[in-house]
Amino acid sequence: MKGFPKTLKTKADYYNCLAMVAAGELNAADLERKIESLEKTVRDELIKEEFDGSNYKELALKYGLTETWIRNIVLDKAKEIKARPIDGQMNLTDFLE
Repeated sequence: MKGFPKTLKTKADYYNCLAMVAAGELNAADLERKIESLEKTVRDELIKEEFDGSNYKELALKYGLTETWIRNIVLDKAKEIKARPIDGQMNLTDFLE
């Protein structure tokens, strides 16, 4: 994929890629895979933002994915949420002061 941009951020990037496809310098299937990859990245970021610690099923239905796939996407955020103290939970240091 000679000349394929590492990122597609602007309209100009897309137009350049389309011009490369038209000129035979870039395979259309490669461009399509890159665009799908970017769409999945954006989708995964949205899922992470919407995740509240327990809404696996709702996110799976909303994005047309399995709950297992949602769990894989939000794994790091789920660990972070579980590590937080429960609201109102006393800390040992509260008793030592």
